[in-house]
Amino acid sequence: ITVSRGLCDAVLAEIETQVAASPRADYLRQSLKNSLACVVDSLEEAVALSNLAAAEHVEIWSENALQIAEDIKHAGALFLNTPV
Repeated sequence: ITVSRGLCDAVLAEIETQVAASPRADYLRQSLKNSLACVVDSLEEAVALSNLAAAEHVEIWSENALQIAEDIKHAGALFLNTPV
């Protein structure tokens, strides 16, 4: 979930690049059928959607990551500006 169309497009392109280069490409493509990339209009909308999805892992990449994390109520684990 992001407010940046450019970031979303770049992430999707990188995922495809990595999947195509993997010997497990078929397995990865099957797993990715249950994934979602979403562009929203505001951080508030991103937080609301994140809470609705209640994902096991939520990564927040922002200068205000700690502040945003305070509004995430339904996630198994939060990762703030940290690659998983």
